Amino acid sequence: MIAAGNPASERGVHFSMPRPLRNRFVHLELEPDFEDWSRWAVKAGIRPEILAFLRFKPALLHDADATSDQNAWPTPRSWEMASSVLAGVAQRQGSSGIAAGTEIEATLLEGTIGHAATIEFVAFLRLFRQLPSIPEILLNPDTAPVPDDPSARIAVSTAVARVVTDHSIAKAMRYLNRLPTEMRLLAMRDAAVRDRAITHTPEFVQFGIEYAGVLQ
Repeated sequence: MIAAGNPASERGVHFSMPRPLRNRFVHLELEPDFEDWSRWAVKAGIRPEILAFLRFKPALLHDADATSDQNAWPTPRSWEMASSVLAGVAQRQGSSGIAAGTEIEATLLEGTIGHAATIEFVAFLRLFRQLPSIPEILLNPDTAPVPDDPSARIAVSTAVARVVTDHSIAKAMRYLNRLPTEMRLLAMRDAAVRDRAITHTPEFVQFGIEYAGVLQ
């Protein structure tokens, strides 16, 4: 039997457990860890915009202020909800008047991750949506624009990893080779977690041999 609860310091619904019952449990205190969460997020299909943003701002994965009465704040749970918001907006573009970058989208995000996090995330989304499209990158890997901004490089690497397959990895690697090594490592780690078939391609095997010391 496993039981989960929030500490009293987080001002959640909290009832003190009787001492004899407490003594019948093994008590573990868990904290959000971005690396663990990001591996889950890749497998769970969390939107690449969110994963890229939190790679640039990992402190915002969990930023609960227990002294505040705000209704929404950044947590692993609420970022998953924000991913659903972005997916819903993308699905309904053109059919219901909701478009990416609109006030409706920002309002929905604010109601999910809070005001302060939304301000930073919306600013990042503007940058993310100006990046070269992934189809363009895979079609023209040698000429597609390569961003200079560090956060934009994280974003484009994360986005490429989200869609690359064992059939498109050759072209993806040609583009990623134009980025710094850490960006290639980030993309290949994500791609391998999402789709194990990629790890059997000649391109990934060669990459693994070249970066065996750091690709884990």
